[in-house]
Amino acid sequence: MNIVQMVNIGVGGGQLRVALEQTRHLQREGHQSLLIAGFPIPSPYKYDDVEVRYKINLHFPKLLQGFLVPIMREISGAIGSLKLPKDYQPDWIVCHSLGLIHDALEMKHKTGCKVAVLIHAITYPPSLLNFLTGLPLIRKRQLKRATKLMNEVDLIISTSRVTQKFVRDTYDVESEILYLGCSPASKIPAKRGDFVLCAQRMSIRKKVDLAARVISLIDKDIKVIFAGESHRTSRLLINKIRKIGLKNYEIRLDLTDEELTNLYLTCRVLLYINKEPFGMNQMEAASNGAPVVANAGSGASELFTNGLHGFFIKDKSGKPPLDEYAERVRELVDNERLAWKMGRAAWELCKEEYTWKKHVLRLLKLFDKYS
Repeated sequence: MNIVQMVNIGVGGGQLRVALEQTRHLQREGHQSLLIAGFPIPSPYKYDDVEVRYKINLHFPKLLQGFLVPIMREISGAIGSLKLPKDYQPDWIVCHSLGLIHDALEMKHKTGCKVAVLIHAITYPPSLLNFLTGLPLIRKRQLKRATKLMNEVDLIISTSRVTQKFVRDTYDVESEILYLGCSPASKIPAKRGDFVLCAQRMSIRKKVDLAARVISLIDKDIKVIFAGESHRTSRLLINKIRKIGLKNYEIRLDLTDEELTNLYLTCRVLLYINKEPFGMNQMEAASNGAPVVANAGSGASELFTNGLHGFFIKDKSGKPPLDEYAERVRELVDNERLAWKMGRAAWELCKEEYTWKKHVLRLLKLFDKYS
């Protein structure tokens, strides 16, 4: 089967990671798969074994990326046409969110292939109007366009029950649930490390400063590492963290895959407070034997059992109860054996049920169902 992955690469690291892993593991299952991105930006992920093509092959200096990437994301999705390799006839296209949906549907009309849209988060068809979706009239217009386009595809995939409900409520369409995968470590350390890890994109929207406030409620001397991709708001976020007054913390930006994996393997616990449609960092931590203290409203929490694989905390009155997060983090900081036991249980679950191989096999079953 010939399967094309489409991702507007400026959308975010998690979506790129999923597209790359699907492409890689589809190839390992004997299918011809390639990845098409809107345009190139530097990535911490290795993909020498994946064929990647760009709709607009322009490279930007890192200094300008924070400004240009959001604009290019909309432009690359709205103009021009994609070109596939000569004589390449796709059977399925997987469009990650709606960044390249026009290109996917154009190929469908030209070749008769099927199109699946994998919804990672709220998504609109490409348009410079997307910068104005905070305005109710613009948001309503863009949601209407998104709904129309989703009704033209053959399969809509949500990454969790949380995302499925969101898709139903927002776009008035039904979707299939396909949980994302991970690459479990071959073995995990016999003892958990001594630091709390907060791993996510370092942007204001991710509310990383709330994690710093949780640590301050326990002990400002606790060792904490904040790690993740840089963002145009990283400097503002770092200033907010600094003002909280933690005494033993590090900030590490734009780590390689290997560096981030090593942090997951050696941390005491992953702390993540922001509510996400899925939450790849939780899967990546668990797959490396780290217990998780996270928001119970994130999609990834559906895969784990509270009290067995970590602690998953519900919002109260729409806000995260920081004192409860602090209590659970303190419990794991003070009890290394409990942290190790929870992390091992999470790692074993990931190995058994949620590898990328199993994810791709479930994706192929959905293709069969909708062919």
